[in-house]
Amino acid sequence: MLSSRLCAVLLFTASFCACMPARQEPMANIGAVKSVDSLKSMTIALLVTQNTKNAAHTTKALKVVTVGSMPIDRIFTELPKILGKHFKTVIPIETIEDAADAKADLIAIVDLYPTIPHIIALRNIKMDLKVFFLDANRKEVDSIQVLGKKLIPIWGETPVGPWVWAHTIIAAENDALEKLDAALASSTRLADFRAPNTAPAAAPAKVFSSEVDEPRYQDKANENSFAVVIGIERYTSLPKAQFAERDANAVRAHLLAMGYPDRNIAMLIGPQATRSGMEKYLEDWLPGRVKEDSRVFVYFSGHGSPDLATSAAYLVPWDGDPKYLSTTGYPLKRLYEKLNALSAKRVIVALDSCFSGAGGRSVLPEGTRPLVTRVDNGAAAAGKLVIFSASGADEVTGTSEGQGHGLFTYYFLRGLSGDAGSAGGGVTVQSLYDYLSPKVQDMAMHDNREQTPRLMTDASQETKVLRIR
Repeated sequence: MLSSRLCAVLLFTASFCACMPARQEPMANIGAVKSVDSLKSMTIALLVTQNTKNAAHTTKALKVVTVGSMPIDRIFTELPKILGKHFKTVIPIETIEDAADAKADLIAIVDLYPTIPHIIALRNIKMDLKVFFLDANRKEVDSIQVLGKKLIPIWGETPVGPWVWAHTIIAAENDALEKLDAALASSTRLADFRAPNTAPAAAPAKVFSSEVDEPRYQDKANENSFAVVIGIERYTSLPKAQFAERDANAVRAHLLAMGYPDRNIAMLIGPQATRSGMEKYLEDWLPGRVKEDSRVFVYFSGHGSPDLATSAAYLVPWDGDPKYLSTTGYPLKRLYEKLNALSAKRVIVALDSCFSGAGGRSVLPEGTRPLVTRVDNGAAAAGKLVIFSASGADEVTGTSEGQGHGLFTYYFLRGLSGDAGSAGGGVTVQSLYDYLSPKVQDMAMHDNREQTPRLMTDASQETKVLRIR
């Protein structure tokens, strides 16, 4: 008679094998999905977001064991195959600007957010996969979100080895990919989309170049530094926030130069900066990584908006609607509360946005006027934060056409580069503000308007060194 332990092992093996994907044909079910014929003549550019690359790095850190590539990396290999079934050509790109060179009819932006428990009791592995489809003008055509799920198989007290984790991740990923494939085949919005056959030749895009695009310094790497950088220029149904994405990319370059590791910088650009995306990275990704001695930097470039009923200030995500800020916007007060709850001793916030509703990087519901006399900018929740904001609550932010950046961001980065040195030689919180504020005010006066950057922090933070020149 078999021992009870051996029986348990055999039962566990049987239950695990029953839920495992086929090893030779892990995507076998996908072949049964019928493709949409109207997409067959179209070219699609595929952009895998930095968030998805960060997810791959996080999964590798689990050190799961499998044959071949790491499980999460299969998104990079299997997804082009799936798109290749539906479209004529799939062209991988590194940035959204590369889509123009690829002459693609559509752009697919892939954002993956995995949930992989670190303790076996939670069991449920999830792959939240969202793909945004944009036309050549970066207008949204469709978005598809699918959730792949698998339970880690366990049996009694039998230990679960790394190979079980690895193959359950693969199974969850397969589930998400199969659901995406089916959704592609049934998308009426994609099926109805047609690239214009006789579109007039577009004027060549102006190429902007600024001295702050490439940092002039390189600080020592600090593995305990984390940042969330958000830049939204083209919204789904709102005016452009001019140069917001250039701002965000330049900020990222400076963070790298300041010693922030690339994998520790979450970039939310354009369609990646949805409300749910902002919540994930500000309220889940950051708290899961930050420690007491961490330094944290959060940057936002895009539209703000005041709630006309409550006067509360909101950041407007890519999918935000000023008519429904309570459900589609991200409250400034909430941002400060969440960042204050981090264990980090120092958190820097920089906002190149405004909340007056009077223009610039601020918006109001269509057909309304800015009747809010005093916008609540969340200052009461600032706490231990160091907050640089681009303007006063009743002012409008501006840009520099010559530099291709927001005025605030341009002088903020120049100050970090060394122009804002203090008596001690380093760039401090106060020396940076003392440098950029009059510069921005002077440039705004040339445009016959007022823009006065604000600094919100307590006196103990003013002398803190941001970087040593």
